[in-house]
Order: sequence, then C-alpha cells, then structure tokens
Amino acid sequence: MRLELDEQAWNRGFMDGEQGKPLQSCPYAPRTTQSWSWVSAYIEGKAARNGYSAASAPEPIGKGSAHR
Repeated sequence: MRLELDEQAWNRGFMDGEQGKPLQSCPYAPRTTQSWSWVSAYIEGKAARNGYSAASAPEPIGKGSAHR
C-alpha cells in the first residue's frame, strides 16, 4: 500500500498541532489524502509543542531525495 502526502495539508496540520488546536479541528473530509496528511503532521506539531523534536514534511518521491 502506498500513501500519498499532501504537503499543504501536512503544513497546516503541523501548525495546528503546534498551536494546540484540538484534533477534531481537522478541516478535511475523513479518509482522504488531505486528512491523513493533516493528522500525521498534527501529531508531529503537538509533539513539538510539548518539547519533543519534530519531523519535517517528507519530500515527495522523485524529487531527488532519499527515503528517510
């Protein structure tokens, strides 16, 4: 199974998590690439807010970056 990442939704999710917004504030429809991306980043943003190191948005495959 391959999951795609929506970079714009990821960035918004990270900011929302970092700002402490509730998880239920996801602006995207359930079971979409956007909602999966937002929730994944929200978790990272919330971790950053709580003092843990956070991941940055992964680069899309094919842009010359290695898998992390």
